[in-house]
Amino acid sequence: KNNDTTFVTFKGEGLNSYGDSKLSGSDGFQQSILKSLYRSLEDKRDIICQDYGTLLEECNKEDEEEDEEEDEEEDEGMRLD
Repeated sequence: KNNDTTFVTFKGEGLNSYGDSKLSGSDGFQQSILKSLYRSLEDKRDIICQDYGTLLEECNKEDEEEDEEEDEEEDEGMRLD
């Protein structure tokens, strides 16, 4: 913990990442772990967001990007050339 931020790091075979959180106590520790895993396990991000999306801002950004992509696809289908 550094000032008001909790940090965790994972180092191992095929894994080297960190997570941080401004939350306190066990919530901060959990969010730090989830951020670290989210950053390092790209192929597991959907599962992480499904189970813990409310704790991670990254999951909300991912949802917004998907919504924008869907809107763009709908717009392309509606264009008259």
